[in-house]
Amino acid sequence: QEADWTIKKGALWWFTNRVREGESQTVLRAVIPSDFA
Repeated sequence: QEADWTIKKGALWWFTNRVREGESQTVLRAVIPSDFA
């Protein structure tokens, strides 16, 4: 389902979670600063 989002200030941070060798890890995939959008 699509959604329209407006970002006024701040940034977009994309995190993913994975399990590797039995340990949970949080991975930062991308950061988009507010002046980039």
